[in-house]
Amino acid sequence: MMAAKIKPSTSEPVRLQDRHYIRQKLYSGKKSTLQRYAELVVGRMSIWRLLKYELLTCLLGPVPGALGLVLRKLFYPRLFRTIGRGVIFGRNVIIRNPDRIVLGNRVVIDDYVVLDGRGGDGDEGVRIGDEVIINRGAVIQAKVGSICIGSHCDVGADATVISQGANVIEDMVSIAGGCKIGGGLIQIQNENPQHNGVDPNDFAARGQVRISKGTVRIGTKTVLGENVTVLDGAVIGSECVVGAGAVIRGNIPDSCVVAVQEKLIVVPRGSFSEQTTNAPQSPSPARSERGAAQTITANGEDRIAQPRIVALVLRAVVSVNEMLPEGSRMLEHVSSSLAQPNGPLDSLGVMNLLVAVEDEAEREFGRRPNLTEIGNAPEDSLAVSSIGSLANFVAERLKK
Repeated sequence: MMAAKIKPSTSEPVRLQDRHYIRQKLYSGKKSTLQRYAELVVGRMSIWRLLKYELLTCLLGPVPGALGLVLRKLFYPRLFRTIGRGVIFGRNVIIRNPDRIVLGNRVVIDDYVVLDGRGGDGDEGVRIGDEVIINRGAVIQAKVGSICIGSHCDVGADATVISQGANVIEDMVSIAGGCKIGGGLIQIQNENPQHNGVDPNDFAARGQVRISKGTVRIGTKTVLGENVTVLDGAVIGSECVVGAGAVIRGNIPDSCVVAVQEKLIVVPRGSFSEQTTNAPQSPSPARSERGAAQTITANGEDRIAQPRIVALVLRAVVSVNEMLPEGSRMLEHVSSSLAQPNGPLDSLGVMNLLVAVEDEAEREFGRRPNLTEIGNAPEDSLAVSSIGSLANFVAERLKK
């Protein structure tokens, strides 16, 4: 159905027109409740179109079993702009703006699916290819831009495909349950004209501008694991595998595997309570005697390696500081305190720093010290009292 080669998104962000959003359609001008309802479900006020929609969905939508499948197969095609042969509709499928929806042959739409072809300009909101399965509870909603799903695709239960720019999903794509695919961003404006008599249903009155970085694209034969999120303007190439829980923001080349690298960190609470209540601002005398001359035993002899370790700890401090507000950043000096109350880091900040130091140590020495299993001993609680003590702690763990 879609043979075009997936290419990285290079378009400049464009502003999305407020008039395409349902809020503007429902509340702009003086409209009756019936007119608003018609705008919501069939796109415009038309008595004949609304009556046909109500009769078919109310009478046939809840009918269970084979009888319901047969009746919906016979009569639901009258709702849609174009529909192929052998399409199956489950119970209580929510259909909005069906005259902007195109369905291919032998499409299967399970119970409680939402199909909304609202879209923006033009006649087409949602296009679904041949032999596509939309599983129970999935939401396919073209808010502004269109949604195009190729042939032989699977959309998992409770997955959500929402378009504000546009979404293109090529042939034979598998989307697991709980995935979120959508576009569009909200920029916050400094000035809020809401109190100047502007219509509060206009997004500008809320100090908001809605934009899109470009079309969300997913290439042929790509597989998305459970709960993957694909954000505005992201492009995933063909024959990719995206692991569960990944968040895709940019461009993924063809034939790549994307996985979330996670590490469960278990640290006794006593470690933090010791350091925050009793830890001095400087390392203990036993530790300070070694100071900057802390060594690593490599081949039976001690060698001076502390400068390299201090340097990698400072690199980790810089990377963590980039994630912290300006007033909560660590001072990049060996005597600087880290953990509260003397330093800026809470327990979560300490864990982020330890993981960053592990990463830097692995790049520097080719092996990863285990820093996140801090024990309950008093000397372990001092490990994160300052940058210098953390460097000593790294040196000791590298010896093991």
